[in-house]
Amino acid sequence: MVGYKRIGRPGALGSRKDEVLKNYDKVYGVDNWRLVWNVNGTFVELDGALAIYEDAYFEHFKKNPDELKGLTENFANVYDNNISNVESWFDYYHQEFKGNHFQDIAIRRCLIRNGLWFKGTDLLEVRMREPGIRYNPGRIPFHRPEWIPQPELEGFWEAGTVESWYQSAKYLEVKNFDKKFDKDLYFITSNVGKVNSARRSLGEQFSLEQLALEISEEQETIEKIATHKARIAYATICRPVITDDSGFVIPDLGGYPGIRIGRELKERGIEHFLAMAKERPLDAYFLMTLAYFESTLKEPKLFTSKVEGKLISEQRGDVNKPFVKSLISMAFIINGQDKTIGEMTEEEYKANATTDRWKELLVFLKNREKEVV
Repeated sequence: MVGYKRIGRPGALGSRKDEVLKNYDKVYGVDNWRLVWNVNGTFVELDGALAIYEDAYFEHFKKNPDELKGLTENFANVYDNNISNVESWFDYYHQEFKGNHFQDIAIRRCLIRNGLWFKGTDLLEVRMREPGIRYNPGRIPFHRPEWIPQPELEGFWEAGTVESWYQSAKYLEVKNFDKKFDKDLYFITSNVGKVNSARRSLGEQFSLEQLALEISEEQETIEKIATHKARIAYATICRPVITDDSGFVIPDLGGYPGIRIGRELKERGIEHFLAMAKERPLDAYFLMTLAYFESTLKEPKLFTSKVEGKLISEQRGDVNKPFVKSLISMAFIINGQDKTIGEMTEEEYKANATTDRWKELLVFLKNREKEVV
């Protein structure tokens, strides 16, 4: 029988769950992975974890009977992230909306275990708003705090709570997988040029490996895209990850095209942008965000930089130069220069077009390394 090996703690999946699971299948293979929870040294699957999760709510209400009474007398039911949650009733596996909603189900089951039921008329959200936020699992104390694996993972939850146990005790295990995740950093990109540039920027102090995953880029800003990708990537491999995303902004056009620059170039062509600057050059800038994430951080660390210049009405230079990452660079002149990025030599590019985000990441990593030592 093939055994499982533990990869690490993926942390909270939340609304990103479907994308994370899709990447589990991509990286490890369908049916070759599972999530398990550490219950005082014994690893159990979801059924066992939810039994412990529910018991924490049960013990809380045992110590606070007035709260249970208030729920039954004042409300008709509870929900987490959507009022449709009431359709799940007592079934933890009936997850009809995005993400998981366990606390509302746990509360209903606790009422039944106490021989009680709702008698009010209003629904109560037990997530982020008063008065129901007190029943958020990130607020309810975990009844066996000594079972929470250390160090506790950080997130929206408070330390020592049900959610802290649930996330800190959750592990990804895989089988039939021989790859060793033994590098210092994993760069989530399909762009080899970006990886080579990162290696030059970081030097030899930190080993780096490229990994391509399937992650959506439907968020509103570059920063949100980088954050989303870093979270998905970390949850997939449970190792320190970096992502690097960019956009092209024309302020006079309301920020257009922003994160959609690649899509717009593909669909409309460079001519679409050249025509915009036919009457006069347009102020524009490249916005770039580098994200770093690993288990000791509550949120991905972002390093954002900007290269300002003007969009002109003709394309000039060589698109095949290694530092030309977008066709729009052929019609973009950096402030203070008279050449497009596509016309620059590599020395000119390094002197005028590179930003500090990689240097800032390197300083950050070195400082964290000292903290660990």
